[in-house]
Amino acid sequence: MDRRYSPISDMYGMAPDGPFRRRKTRTWIYVLLTIAGFFALQSIQPVMRLRPDPPQSLGGASLSPVDLAHASQPQIARACWDYAVASVQNVFPYGGDLPTSPPAPLVRRRGNASAVDLQCWPGLRRAWKQPQSWVRSYKWSTAWVTDPNGPVQGTISQALEWFGIKPW
Repeated sequence: MDRRYSPISDMYGMAPDGPFRRRKTRTWIYVLLTIAGFFALQSIQPVMRLRPDPPQSLGGASLSPVDLAHASQPQIARACWDYAVASVQNVFPYGGDLPTSPPAPLVRRRGNASAVDLQCWPGLRRAWKQPQSWVRSYKWSTAWVTDPNGPVQGTISQALEWFGIKPW
């Protein structure tokens, strides 16, 4: 029986008219869109970063009169926060605690630990624990594709083993 068969046409003795018209399927477009969507969703990773502006709690650091003579409290708080945004957040992740004193790698980046750094560190430790000091942002990262322990490399290794090929 032909796909063009219609019981109504058969009932009236009419032959199907014209050549068989195949529906144009766009399945391949849907497959490509699904793969592209999956790739985009896997590549957008959330990242917690320090806010660009210092929190109010950082401004309450105790400074000596000598330090106050050289700079105002907001300027020192801004310098401390800029230091934390540039250096500290790359070493210590979100959710962790800062050590009681600045670690040696951070002090060596800027030379010797100054009095301002030592005065700012307790304020940074307080601000570090506050959720309002952080903001969630997103970054594009395709490292999950080339990660040796990631899902793509694991799937490729399993497929090669299934075919009897020893993976790299």
